[in-house]
Amino acid sequence: MTGSVQLFDGSNHTGLWVTGNNPTTLTEIAGSTGSSPNGISIDGSVIVGTFFDASGNNLAYRWTSATGAMTQVPLISGETNSNGVAVSSDGNKVLIRANDNVSYIWNVLLGTGTTALTSLPAGFGAVAMSADGTTVAAPTANGVSLWVNGTVTTLSAKLASLGADAGNVVLGTPTGLSSNGKTVIGYGFSSVTGASQAWVIVTP
Repeated sequence: MTGSVQLFDGSNHTGLWVTGNNPTTLTEIAGSTGSSPNGISIDGSVIVGTFFDASGNNLAYRWTSATGAMTQVPLISGETNSNGVAVSSDGNKVLIRANDNVSYIWNVLLGTGTTALTSLPAGFGAVAMSADGTTVAAPTANGVSLWVNGTVTTLSAKLASLGADAGNVVLGTPTGLSSNGKTVIGYGFSSVTGASQAWVIVTP
């Protein structure tokens, strides 16, 4: 299990708890002032998140139990900040979002060059990735959208193609995906009462 740990000086750091052991904080990249985790692989051997450098930049990291160290995730061209959003179950794909809603996926097995980075569409502020790394969800100007192996569709369009809709719920923002990307969860509001509304949509 991973989570954010706040020290007495107010700084936040990535914590790790393993069954039978006391919680620890991860060794951070030299010069960083703190870090925050956002995702962990299915076996707990890989954690991704964001660290903060001495200049105040947010930068995505990937930590592995094999090395016991964080490494900075490659930056896509034109970006100076990044946030580690999620990691695939095997730890080999990392979802990254830059501060201006530029999102991309790093395939660790392909190295650190540009060929290892897959750009998502402009304005696609990714918030979740399926465990198999094939599906990414984001709130966009067109509504909740899904990127599936390079193809983007809105969740509303997906439902319409199945002869279904969300009824009186305005979908709003996705927050998570199932391991295969077929189930999407999020929150929005009722178009009738205006009350906040959580939702779960399962597609075939």
